[in-house]
Amino acid sequence: MLATLPTNPNTARPQALPAAAFYQEFQPLIRRLIRQYADDAEMRQDLEGEIYCRFCRILEAYDPSRGIPLKPYLIRMLTAAVYTYTRSHRRSRSREVPFALATPDGEAPVSADPTPGWDQGLMSRDVLAALPDAIAKLPARQRQVVVWRYYESRSFEEIAESLDIRPATARSLLRYGLQNLRRQVAGLLPED
Repeated sequence: MLATLPTNPNTARPQALPAAAFYQEFQPLIRRLIRQYADDAEMRQDLEGEIYCRFCRILEAYDPSRGIPLKPYLIRMLTAAVYTYTRSHRRSRSREVPFALATPDGEAPVSADPTPGWDQGLMSRDVLAALPDAIAKLPARQRQVVVWRYYESRSFEEIAESLDIRPATARSLLRYGLQNLRRQVAGLLPED
């Protein structure tokens, strides 16, 4: 039996046309996505299979009753899905630590001295411990704006409305509050 195409090929997938045949129409897009996002041969091979799987899932999830044309929907969703997949793949690969083999003479490779990182960590802990006291020493309005902005994630418009001031004034109060905090915390940092 031959596949019958609907009157508008952008709005619905032909029911008799399998996903693999419909997938062939999108080969230029797929080749472009692979070129754009795959760094090496292994990634190109993984990405090719991943794109097909995601294409099939997106095609199954398509709802023609929403009134969105099929081809633009597939292009948009597939591009976003491939970007998300490659981004997560790169992020996980950047967190991986390669297995370090021993040197030819049988000794383990010498690693870098970790103490600068430890020193930085100790300084950060000292600053974090002193931060509540430093915030408490700020003038009332500066303290309120710092707390609302960084601890409660309020927008400048919300802060301005609560304090009955303009948003630009709220920004200024935050800037001055942060300058005061830097001055107070600067005494804790070692001088070079």
